[in-house]
Amino acid sequence: MSDLYKEKTSRSQAKIWLYSVVFQYEKLLDILKQSPIPNELRMLEEHFFSLSLKHSIEWLQEAERYNTSLRDDSKRFRKSIDEKLVTKVRNMREHYIEYFRGKDNSDMITEKTVEGMKIKVDASSTIILGNTLGGIEIGSIVESAKYLLKKIVQIEASKLSL
Repeated sequence: MSDLYKEKTSRSQAKIWLYSVVFQYEKLLDILKQSPIPNELRMLEEHFFSLSLKHSIEWLQEAERYNTSLRDDSKRFRKSIDEKLVTKVRNMREHYIEYFRGKDNSDMITEKTVEGMKIKVDASSTIILGNTLGGIEIGSIVESAKYLLKKIVQIEASKLSL
């Protein structure tokens, strides 16, 4: 594969997954406004959000290698996220059946402070009050994802005008 192909593909995939982060967040907020909250649907959308976030991080890491104009912003975004925690949340939701069957999930428990309260959460937890998913503060992540999306669109537009 050529570097040009890797540049375009990694940037395109990063854009797709960042869009998905924003989309899933907005769907999740819509669900949380419902009364009563449809928990089954909420759990699905949270799973898709965590999956989208994990994929966006992975593709941004690839994009950094081939898109120098995206590198600094992408690294800043990734540094603002606890990538290990994102992996925990994604794994807990992706492999829930294994934990249900008795696999040790003690490595999935995180201590967090949310709005002044110290709590222990596992990666399947949702804290609506603090805009937190499995210990991940998702509101600020989504704002950063929106910024990166704009940046990628600008980069793509500049490449088209060349």
